[in-house]
Amino acid sequence: MKKFLFTALFVSVIAGCADDKSTNGGSSTTPPTDEVITISNEAEIGKTSNLSFTLKNPHNVKASVYINFNLTDNVKLQIKNTTCGTLSSSSNNIEGILDAGQECTINYTFAPTDLSTEMILLNVEYNKDITALCNNLTLDNIKTNYITNIVKVINYAKDTNGNKSPDVIEVVFNSDYIAYSLNKTYTTSNTLTLEKGIYNFVDYNNLSIKALDSNCQVSGSNLEVLTENACYLEFTSTTNNPIPYMIKLVSTDKEYILQLSYSSDTEYYGTYKNPHGEIEMFVQYTKGIMENYIEAVEITSATDYTIAGTNADKFVVKPTPYDGCTVTASNISLPIGKSSCYITADFTDAAKQTDGNYTAQISSTTTGITLNIQGTAVANPLDYFRNNMCTTKP
Repeated sequence: MKKFLFTALFVSVIAGCADDKSTNGGSSTTPPTDEVITISNEAEIGKTSNLSFTLKNPHNVKASVYINFNLTDNVKLQIKNTTCGTLSSSSNNIEGILDAGQECTINYTFAPTDLSTEMILLNVEYNKDITALCNNLTLDNIKTNYITNIVKVINYAKDTNGNKSPDVIEVVFNSDYIAYSLNKTYTTSNTLTLEKGIYNFVDYNNLSIKALDSNCQVSGSNLEVLTENACYLEFTSTTNNPIPYMIKLVSTDKEYILQLSYSSDTEYYGTYKNPHGEIEMFVQYTKGIMENYIEAVEITSATDYTIAGTNADKFVVKPTPYDGCTVTASNISLPIGKSSCYITADFTDAAKQTDGNYTAQISSTTTGITLNIQGTAVANPLDYFRNNMCTTKP
């Protein structure tokens, strides 16, 4: 079935305000923004250790704290309680209020049964009091005060002989954009410092690996390191859920944990189909600013189109960043080898210069279907923020 019908709302810039700083245990150091925080803890095999880590509100205003976390092993690792707010066991999150400059602690247990390394991953937001931001409202403040940092709590196991579970090797996919719920291919390269020998990648799922030099060889899940400490590898991941995960790299006498994570300034969230299965929506964030709320349309065959209506000159058809169609002034076609692709509508550059509400229609003689579009242009995001976010105090 041809899918060519939606109603779209566009806002050129809308922003929330959040910030994140994290600390490790009793040492309350405030890292730079946008930093991935890594915390290391240890526990002995056969014992249940009570461990914790501490977060701090570095602002001079009261903050709403929201913490979303996942555990790699819910048996060995359990969040017990917290002073950061209310712990929801059903949805794996913590919500609460943290006063200016104050710290809160998350307590958990780690009960290792073998020499395995386990991780707790947290996405942490400190949401500033909206009034404080509105009293000093600048675009830079909106951008820099919407930060969601990643906190990684790496838990190592040890035995009575002093042996420790495998070290973690970081592999980061830096991408032009991240798309959640839609398959995208991410690629990165890393030099791994490994001893000579034969290794095997375990539970590597959608990951493909190839050697980029002659110092090592890759065949399927097998890696042979020919030259000490000089294995240059390329990692490719095709996934619709780009969140950090761990895989094992093992030999007969050595084991490592590869921590794979994804990083980008621009992220597309929330692709949801409507009850008729015709529309997919996403929200774009660039350095924390929500730029557009867009409804994207799936095209399953080549089609022509025209834009008509009172505000026809305000809109332009564009391909989406993910599996985008090829779009000309009058036709839409699928990329070579694809059975479907996505388009969306956007304001023209001229339309973005003036505040206004606009409507138009996109029609196709190929499908006989009309696409209704409507949007709200925001020429000055500060005025929009001031009028829509700062008029009512929280």
